[in-house]
Amino acid sequence: MTALKEEEKFGYVLSEYDEILIKQIKELGGFHNAHSHIDRNSTLQLRYLQAVGIDPIEGASLPLRVKQNLVGELRNYLVSA
Repeated sequence: MTALKEEEKFGYVLSEYDEILIKQIKELGGFHNAHSHIDRNSTLQLRYLQAVGIDPIEGASLPLRVKQNLVGELRNYLVSA
């Protein structure tokens, strides 16, 4: 199997900055994405999604903007519960 070019991995032609950054990340041993949303802890539980009329499978496939609004609706539910 042939290794993918960096452009094929990322879906666009890398800039000089991108290439320098990727090189430095590799030299330092890679990175770990620790992005988290503490405010969304347990919000995939069925009871929360049912409260706003959403099935968990449906919720997972919603567009980002809808998910962002859903978090607000879930907060309103928790405050009123």
